[in-house]
Amino acid sequence: MDVDALPVASLRDVTKTYGQGDACVHALKKVTLDLYPGEVIVVLGPSGSGKTTLLNVTGGIEPVTSGEVEVCGQSLANKKPEELATLRRKHVAFIFQFFNLIQTLTAAENVSLIAELTQKSAGLHERVEEALSGVGLLERAAHFPAQMSGGQQQRVAIARALVTGPDLLLCDEPTGALDLDTGRHVLALLQAAAREQGRCVVIVTHNSGIATMADRVVRFHEGSIAQVVQQEAGEARDVTW
Repeated sequence: MDVDALPVASLRDVTKTYGQGDACVHALKKVTLDLYPGEVIVVLGPSGSGKTTLLNVTGGIEPVTSGEVEVCGQSLANKKPEELATLRRKHVAFIFQFFNLIQTLTAAENVSLIAELTQKSAGLHERVEEALSGVGLLERAAHFPAQMSGGQQQRVAIARALVTGPDLLLCDEPTGALDLDTGRHVLALLQAAAREQGRCVVIVTHNSGIATMADRVVRFHEGSIAQVVQQEAGEARDVTW
């Protein structure tokens, strides 16, 4: 993490509520957090603590009820849906627990589709090959999702997320559907995206063992940040989960 860099994203006193009256749910309560380039942040907490909502408001998927969110220096407040979509295409990528690959497309086609949709098609063939090579799946470029294991599909999803060069990578339980060894491999790839490519990687999980890879560990409880632990240089680097 570059301590002198500007944040990739900032949240200031962010509150998110769903419903009204007795049915009102406070998913986030005055959350303030800065996310920096080259940093791995692991967000821990039980189900319903606000972790996924944090990703959604940071990525502009859901509006906040109050407070302020900025991504790459741009406030998300009052942006039209198409403006938010443009900002995400330029700066943000998501990785989910379930891979969301298109079953009728090959690995290479799944990866290239996102770049085509984001109008980042210059040198696309070479970038797709580089992305698949980076996750160890270049030899699977012509395979369809049904011909790959769950771990291979998740690695394709990571290649798809990285091919556009996002500043911010938001990961929601990215190893939740994987076995232990495959999960370690996927986490190492995400860690490399931060260390070697300077991405900001945010990983939401309920698995506290994943915290060993983080630069910062953020613990959520009932919609609020209960604890932030900054791990010292060299202390939290290799994935041991």
